[in-house]
Amino acid sequence: MIVPRLTTAFRTAMTLNSTDIGLQVYDTDLKGIFVWDGAAWKNGGLVVPFSSAVTTSVSPATSVFTFSYDNAASARLMRLENLNAGNPSSTLSSLQQGTGVAGFFQVNNASNGGTAISGTTNSNLGGALAPVGVFGESTGTGSVGGAFWVNNAANGYPGLYAKTIGTGNA
Repeated sequence: MIVPRLTTAFRTAMTLNSTDIGLQVYDTDLKGIFVWDGAAWKNGGLVVPFSSAVTTSVSPATSVFTFSYDNAASARLMRLENLNAGNPSSTLSSLQQGTGVAGFFQVNNASNGGTAISGTTNSNLGGALAPVGVFGESTGTGSVGGAFWVNNAANGYPGLYAKTIGTGNA
């Protein structure tokens, strides 16, 4: 299938109304698919760089954005890669300005031997604070840089486990 291709000028010059809902065109200037919703053109696909803001209200039990995978085949749900070795920016960033947490990771399978969050770094820089797999920092006056605890009275494992095969302290 080849979607009709138009420049932005031709796409926006079209006279459309509510009976044209669902019309799709590929905008050759913006390099993306646009869909007529009956009143306006909506970006119908991912255009890079992508930025969006959600301003409609959602119920507390609803996620604004969800990926779900339910298949017997083993597959990673998402992978983000920053392949530019000179790019100092993070691959993933989360900002929380509300009262909740900025990130939540959960393994909800009692027979799973996996980890909720794992960090690895492959660096030879060293230094006073060498690059770390997981880092916690507190910049406020009433918070800690990291906390670990076991929340199950029957669990005999420690809240934090450290091991080294190097010469430094665990």
